[in-house]
Formats: sequence, structure tokens, C-alpha cells
Amino acid sequence: MPGLRSDADGHGPILAPVCHGEGAGVLYWYGASHISLAENSRRYRIANRLESMPFARSYVGRVIPQETLAGIHTVVSLRPYVDSLALRQIQQLRSRDIRVVADYDDLLFDCPLHDFPGADHLLRRLQIGSRLETYRESVQHFDAFTASTRPIADALRAMRPDAAISVVPNQPSPSWVARGWARFGDRAWKPGDARIIRYLPGSPSHDRDFAVIEEALIAFLRQHPDVQLEVVGYLKFHQRDFPRGRVRHLPKVDYERFPEVLLSTWVNLVPLAPTVYSQARSALKLLEAAAFGVPSIATPSIDHARTAQLPSPIRFAHSPSDWLESLDEAHRATPTDLATVRHVRVASEVSATWSTAESVGAAGGMVGASS
Repeated sequence: MPGLRSDADGHGPILAPVCHGEGAGVLYWYGASHISLAENSRRYRIANRLESMPFARSYVGRVIPQETLAGIHTVVSLRPYVDSLALRQIQQLRSRDIRVVADYDDLLFDCPLHDFPGADHLLRRLQIGSRLETYRESVQHFDAFTASTRPIADALRAMRPDAAISVVPNQPSPSWVARGWARFGDRAWKPGDARIIRYLPGSPSHDRDFAVIEEALIAFLRQHPDVQLEVVGYLKFHQRDFPRGRVRHLPKVDYERFPEVLLSTWVNLVPLAPTVYSQARSALKLLEAAAFGVPSIATPSIDHARTAQLPSPIRFAHSPSDWLESLDEAHRATPTDLATVRHVRVASEVSATWSTAESVGAAGGMVGASS
């Protein structure tokens, strides 16, 4: 039975075959999670992984049927929230000598309560506090972990220093990128098109992130009447604070139509709040924009740094004044400068960025199925 292993120097691919290979004998399990809101997590942490692991399988449900486990040696549990039912399932898997790996794409288990999205009101704070405690306790039921970013992996390593831990970065789906270019490539922004800057929150947890750039956006729009702002997705903000008629707030679009929105974007915005939770987010929004040749302005972070070598221009802004300067610089650029990148298919470069699973200090040797 293949082992969950690390290289001797702790810097090579580990948790094989979860991190690489064709995935025979691996089952991705979405069922131990506390809530069913993780639509994006299921897409990026399961469906996209299955594209590169054609022999891996997935199951959605609280209890995995016995027949589904035939030939399985490793189960990867997405965002596990281990209640009594989930714990019984994990114990049953181990009784069959099946390894159970926890996969996290958010800092659910080691986040200060005041940093957690939505913890602004007393009742929500109490609910979230209880949930965070269970997530924290859940970490103790696993001996191996994968994480979408280094900060999440580092937090896991601090809690479980003897566990095998690997960074498996979030990635856009290559087939989704190809379909997007095929269907909507003729709608890519070009000189003469409307200058629309877009903020594209994928979940209802980005209000604090947007607040980072609100002041700069208001100032920029007042200075440049030829520019519009579109927010596409979940967000609570006060449109009345912005110049009248210059801001549109649209509902989240279907995943298959998302490339159409990206391609017609003049500049993509990816701010992050200065919180532990937000700074642990992945660079996915930068990678998706880059795959369609869209320039971005972003808050610097550890995971955002891995996009520095992409051919699509990405500028990092540290403060409101940096954001305003970056937006002004984009406005001063000639239309040809901004349009040139649209003619470069960058999917292969983006793919190279996500293809390596980076070890972050896993324990050497075999990781057993029992705790």
C-alpha cells in the first residue's frame, strides 16, 4: 500500500499519491464538513484535483457506503468538522487500514474570533466561536494534512508538529480555462472598450477585504469619470458613498460564464484585509485572471507572491495610497500596453505555478492509518 511520505529534506512532494500522480485508490470525501456552503471548495479542492487524477474518486455524503470504499487506501476529507457521526466514520476507515487525510483551504481551526468573517455581531460571534472550537478539536483526529496555502500549513504544523503536511495549491481548471477562451475569447477587453474595474468576491466572506480599497476606489472614480466599478458577487458595501451612476452590483455569475466577465474586465481587484484569516487565502483570483490575460492589482500575501513570474501584469499595493497610485498608473498606460497581454495565452505559465505541491515540514517516513 503506497505510503504518505516526505523527502528527507522536507522540501519535496509528499502525501503521495494525494499530491501528484493519477490518484488510483484515493477518495475525496465531502461529508465531514459542518456546513454545505463550501461550493467553491468542492470545485477547487475536489473537482479540479480529479481532472489531474483521473483514477481518483469522490463522494458527497455524511457516511461513505462500503461499496464505495472498494480499492481505496486513502480518503481525503475536505474541511472536516468532526462531530460524533464523522468521528465514527473516521474510526471505521482506520479499522479498514485506510488513511484519512484532512484538507483545508481556509484557516478554520486557528483563527482569532475577531478575524473570522461574519463575527461582527454578538449572536454570530457566539455561533462562530463554538464552530471554531470544534474545527480546532477536529485537527487532532488526523495524522496527515494538505492545505491550499503555506500559512494554513504552518498553522497546522504548529498544532501537529509530528504530522505529515503538504501545500497543494489551489488552481484554475485547465479545461475550464480552455472552454472559457473558446466560448468568450472574442469578448476580451481591447482598446476602445469601456474601462470597467471589477471586484469578484466568490463567497460572502470578503466585506473586510473590500473595505481595504474602498477609500482609494472612491477617490479614483471621482478623478476619472470614464471608469466604472462593477462588483460581481456577494458583498455588503454602501454604494451611496461612490460617485452616482458609476457603480454596479451584480449577482454572482455561473461558473461556466465567469470567464466572460473576466475577459471583459479592464483591471481586476484582489484586496486582502490585514487579518490572519484573509492573509491565509490563496492566489486563486489572481491565477484565474492571469489565465485570461487580465491585469490585476492585489494586496501582497505569501500565496499571492507565487504569481510574481506570470506574464499577465500584477501590481501589489500595500496601502490605500498604493492602491490609488496603481489605479492611476493603469489609467495612464496606453490602451495598447494593457491590451497586449490579452493576446498571450498564459494558461501554460499559470499551470506551471500550480503544478508543484510544496512540502512544508512533514514528518519523514510512513504515516500510519491509526492515530
